[in-house]
Amino acid sequence: PDLRTMAAKIKMNMKWTDTGWARLYSNMMKDSSMHAAAGVVGPTAEAAHPLRGNITIGGVAMMNEFGLGIPERSFIRRALLWSAKARNEFRYIMADVSRDVMFRGIPRAIAMRKVGEWAVQRIKETILANVPPPNAESTIEQKGHEDTLIHTGTLYDSIGFEIKKGIE
Repeated sequence: PDLRTMAAKIKMNMKWTDTGWARLYSNMMKDSSMHAAAGVVGPTAEAAHPLRGNITIGGVAMMNEFGLGIPERSFIRRALLWSAKARNEFRYIMADVSRDVMFRGIPRAIAMRKVGEWAVQRIKETILANVPPPNAESTIEQKGHEDTLIHTGTLYDSIGFEIKKGIE
């Protein structure tokens, strides 16, 4: 017999057995727009800075981050974007979070806390690392030390994170 005849005589019964992929996909896509926002966030960002009552803590953070009227001392971008070490750490954190959500069934909001906590730790380490450029002599005299981004500790203490939904 030829192959066509043989193929016509073969009867195949296939049964689809879901090995968990539907659940994995569902877990992965649930709240897929959720993200962690780190820095000076939430009500803290809107609070008045203790030394600059007319400027919020968030405003002081932006002034330093982007050099608005003062020398730029990026503590967020330096901590999270400009460092190869940070980018590698972020990849590992996101892989871990993905495993938590997909395979362990952990809600995305809980898993995303790892990302937020990591970002806060990196930002605070960066603030303590004395971000360049150095303070002016007049600033050093006023503060009593050379540390940049540290005066009252308000900025450092205000670093936090929020879990948010949606794209911003």
